[in-house]
Amino acid sequence: VMLYLAPLFPVSTTIRYCRSIARGIISAVREKKIDMLIMGYRGGRKAHGFRLGSTVDPVIERSPCDTVIFKGTTDREYRRVLVPVAGGPNSAFALEVATMLADSDEGEVVAMTVDTGGRRLDLDQFLNNNAGLLHTDRVRRKIVLSDDVVHTIVEESKDFDLVVIGISNSTYIYKMTMPEIIAESISTPLVMVRSPGGVGSMIRRFV
Repeated sequence: VMLYLAPLFPVSTTIRYCRSIARGIISAVREKKIDMLIMGYRGGRKAHGFRLGSTVDPVIERSPCDTVIFKGTTDREYRRVLVPVAGGPNSAFALEVATMLADSDEGEVVAMTVDTGGRRLDLDQFLNNNAGLLHTDRVRRKIVLSDDVVHTIVEESKDFDLVVIGISNSTYIYKMTMPEIIAESISTPLVMVRSPGGVGSMIRRFV
């Protein structure tokens, strides 16, 4: 990895000795004042009481920086990217990341919200408010009527090359989207993101 990346930017390594992997990661992030944490997630069996795992759960909850978690992704070109949105800051961050990962020539990003019959997100207003975050103009909207948000996301994902979803610390939003079920149920490559300090705080500084 260092041989590949070193010509692009400085690369360094660190080894932490800690009883908890998650605690070691968080302490390194704080000590080195990291702006973005990128992790891989393999899924599979989880320890009892954890949603995404004994390492990923604490990192998502405590990381002081932008966090991006990849599952099943490759170096392929992502021409169709789905972004389920609920309207929060993590949805906006997910939309920003999706427009960066979509193929620069032919990529299309679909911002989708699920209308369960209650209070509905104004998707057009959401996209207008976050237009400055987008790295492509090939973004379209989709509204699906359903009373099962998770099932809808899983089914819709089958027609896409990549899904990018925001993870919130809000108990209500977490229960509505249930990212652990989505992560285990879809075969489509998945990216889960969380931005504790505002929308795209790190990305906007460097891109």
